[in-house]
Amino acid sequence: MRTRLFTYVVMLFALGTIVALYVARNSKPFHVCSVIGIDGFKSQCDLVIASDGPPGDPKSLFEHLYLRVYDDYRAISSLNDLSGSCKISSVSDALEFVRLRTRIETIYLWRTNVNGVEIQPITTAAKVSVVPMILQNSVDQLSGYSGILSDVDYAGSGLTPPIVKKVKGGYKVRRYVYTTRLQVELWEESVTGEGKYEMSVISARAPWNNVLNKLQFPVRE
Repeated sequence: MRTRLFTYVVMLFALGTIVALYVARNSKPFHVCSVIGIDGFKSQCDLVIASDGPPGDPKSLFEHLYLRVYDDYRAISSLNDLSGSCKISSVSDALEFVRLRTRIETIYLWRTNVNGVEIQPITTAAKVSVVPMILQNSVDQLSGYSGILSDVDYAGSGLTPPIVKKVKGGYKVRRYVYTTRLQVELWEESVTGEGKYEMSVISARAPWNNVLNKLQFPVRE
């Protein structure tokens, strides 16, 4: 009788251990805040913004970026960490991919030496990213915030829209970015079909006209 009881106890303990290990393996020490999907990702791949802080706390203090492949999450710190999860096959895919680095939702989450926001008109920004609430109804008064200019200001800025070219092995993108160095920089970004990324600065200078002097880097929430 005692032997049988001991056997039951051992079996229950083993079962409890298995359940605990399963829960620990499949539970996440964070909660998902938002998901960013682009056409250039392979099937079942997404860029995820997640927080490991209590809900309601200042989100930027706890947010991190993850590559989600099916139900597996991998912490990332740069665009190159997405290499292998992409299938970039057009100029629009390439531009959408490099813009992951300068989206308002993600700029403070990349662990890079310099971050920036693409300088663009409000009509473009509304299509490619999240427009800050304060700009949605007052872009004329707040033109320049987060690199987003009113359409009139952008036309008078002297800047040109991004240029994307197909090259051997992938694509090259040139675009103007307002960076944490408080400069207007012309970036040349290279990306392969698999998502390998490189960036070089072609030119950099302080804002040089009245329109560009309106540029403001977004406040970190």
